[in-house]
Amino acid sequence: MSLRRALVFISFLLLAQFAGFAQQGFYVPKDGKVFFVGDSATIFSDVLNRGLLGLGKKAVIDFKGLNWENDFNSILSDEANNGLSVSGNGGVIRFSASTFRQNLVAGYNAVNRTGPVFSSIVVDNPEGLQLDLSSAKVWNSFNFKQGHVFLNKQVFVVGNFYPGHISGYDSLHYFVTSANADGGILMRENIRKSDGRVDFPIGTSVHAYTPAAVRSDSRSPDNFIASVFDGVYSDATSGSDLQPKSVRKTWEIQKLLRPDEDEVELFLQHLVNDEGTEFAMSRQLSYVSNFSHNSWDKAFPRRTPAAGFLTSGSPLKSSGTNSRAGTFRLSTARYFTKFAQEPRDSSLHTQIQLAARRVNSTQAYVYWQTKPEINVKYFVVERRLFNEAGFTSVDTVLSTADNGLSLDYLRYSSDDPNDYSGISFYRLRVVAYDQTFYYTTTVAIDGSGKYDVVLWPNPTPDKFYLIINSPSAQQVAIYNSLGQKMWSRKIDANAQTCIEVSGHHLLPGVYHVAITDRYSREIRSERLLITPR
Repeated sequence: MSLRRALVFISFLLLAQFAGFAQQGFYVPKDGKVFFVGDSATIFSDVLNRGLLGLGKKAVIDFKGLNWENDFNSILSDEANNGLSVSGNGGVIRFSASTFRQNLVAGYNAVNRTGPVFSSIVVDNPEGLQLDLSSAKVWNSFNFKQGHVFLNKQVFVVGNFYPGHISGYDSLHYFVTSANADGGILMRENIRKSDGRVDFPIGTSVHAYTPAAVRSDSRSPDNFIASVFDGVYSDATSGSDLQPKSVRKTWEIQKLLRPDEDEVELFLQHLVNDEGTEFAMSRQLSYVSNFSHNSWDKAFPRRTPAAGFLTSGSPLKSSGTNSRAGTFRLSTARYFTKFAQEPRDSSLHTQIQLAARRVNSTQAYVYWQTKPEINVKYFVVERRLFNEAGFTSVDTVLSTADNGLSLDYLRYSSDDPNDYSGISFYRLRVVAYDQTFYYTTTVAIDGSGKYDVVLWPNPTPDKFYLIINSPSAQQVAIYNSLGQKMWSRKIDANAQTCIEVSGHHLLPGVYHVAITDRYSREIRSERLLITPR
């Protein structure tokens, strides 16, 4: 359909040359109103909109001119209110020149949320589209067919009280912020838990696709902005160069409505070729670092970056993605990068002190403390009754270590309904961020029965447990049939004790286990049978 048939004159249309406009162009004056009903129309000249320019939901404008400019007081309307208002259901404007980069002065004020708003935009220009003089906003959808969008220190907003839709982005099609820290910004509105992962397809230049993504854990919506620039520095934007230890990119992520609230999972994707020499040597232990309290922190999880999945297409093998969750103070400490674990960190291991006691005839209390705590995602409390063959999970307790790292005491506890009359055993399964796990030592509590000493299993070929619940007990020893002491250990008279005995090198045979008090008087003894392996 021709341009003439695609236009419905609501008030007045003037196509003319005017002062300050470089060439004969498509001009909507301040009081003019133009509405595209449907079908496609092509505009080869520049566009200057100072009035009302409307697109019905089926309308498509192919813009092949050099400059599109909206006045700050102009309107990009749709079918709402007979074409005079905006509801976000308008048509598509496609920037589709092929031999030169197109310019967009969108006329939107991202701070005041005022000015004209596009319903949907398609960039189908191999030379790309660049913002100039003002920010831009797309209410509904933004699609990449060809080329990039160069932000030029402006803000590009996608969504209107929801995050909107961005499609077609990959390593060749994305929003270019800048190589410098004061570059352009991509903003997406009203992200909440139900939106899942929301991507920010950004990069510092052509052939430098380094996107970010967020996943909010809150039902309360929030606006997020993202930008990325070249370099990693000790003071975030200045200071000594940390690039050999990092991925040579720093991301700025900010949360505007509730900046210091809600948990957010953050995803960052870098180029493998940007990995510094020290980073590359330990990339299997890479992690996302936040600039907080005037320094870059250390955090978990630490793992090999996944192939770049922040794309509309197949994962990018030349890129690596890491994630991190937390309640970041995104009003102040909003800079992020990636480092890899330094060798000296490997000396740090989680230390756990586990204990348990019976509260009453129907309740057990399991409690523990850690210092330090390294790379723990959660603890699983496991219980085995004396007459059971294996352990059963009874509770899961999340780690409270900030970013999986704490050098101070952290204390945890778990209540377990337990009315078993005999001895109950408890242990922790300690689960890391990569789902690997290990077990703590075992502790025991008594039941309503009179169990001062329990030796289990008996007979045994090697390892066994010795549970002592006697306030006068001071030492336990194992004697052979000739009365020779083969093994001994002091015990705490003020606490119930569960001792794991292994690696004792006892030969098969019958042994005598003796419990003595502070005066070396035997207060209890048990017969132990060691069987052949």
